[in-house]
Amino acid sequence: MKLVSLNLRFGGQDRTDSISDYLMDHDADLLVLGEYQDNKNGLKIKETLKKEGFTCITSDDDLLGVLVASKYPYSLIRREKRLIGIELSDSKLTVLGVYVPTGSNDKRFKAAVWQKILKFAQENRNTPCIITGDFNSCTKDDSMNRSHYSADELEKLINMGWIDVWGRYNDTDSERYTWYSDYGNGFRFDYVFISPELAKTIDIKQVYHDSKKREEGMSDHSPLILDFKF
Repeated sequence: MKLVSLNLRFGGQDRTDSISDYLMDHDADLLVLGEYQDNKNGLKIKETLKKEGFTCITSDDDLLGVLVASKYPYSLIRREKRLIGIELSDSKLTVLGVYVPTGSNDKRFKAAVWQKILKFAQENRNTPCIITGDFNSCTKDDSMNRSHYSADELEKLINMGWIDVWGRYNDTDSERYTWYSDYGNGFRFDYVFISPELAKTIDIKQVYHDSKKREEGMSDHSPLILDFKF
């Protein structure tokens, strides 16, 4: 099973075709796309995914949200602003796709989204579950200039037993940072976490950041790819 998590950057804009080609080339089973916009570009992405056998569902956002797509049948378990949760019908694997606000304009909104993520994580720590997307959060260790954003929330998630998959399992030379500021400072904002229950049975084949696509301008975030057996 392969999962690709990618921030589209303002819905994809004129990069929509290259984004769609990239997603199709990966032959993924699950997709989590942050900064999704339900406009002509968003509809184009959904049509492409539909033709490739995906079923798509989006969060309850007027502007920037998150899209989750699956080739496997699923049921919807959570849908609100910046969050969308599904449960795969056959394997009972739960996936929560997130696009956490930056907090630059509304810190309370970011804090509220994080509290919903932590509540979901607590409720699903004993089920096979993945939480992934653009968290717009990092610790000092994942910041080139040693600044940090919502580090306490990340620590709470890890203290519940959730595992930062790239941090634990990456065995490639993929770059650590997934987004860079205009000043050239790198940050790891994109994560995939697995529950303690899923960690008992999952077989991680590969997990990496595809920084080449960020450098080429497909997005301002590096795609995060997880290849696994469950």
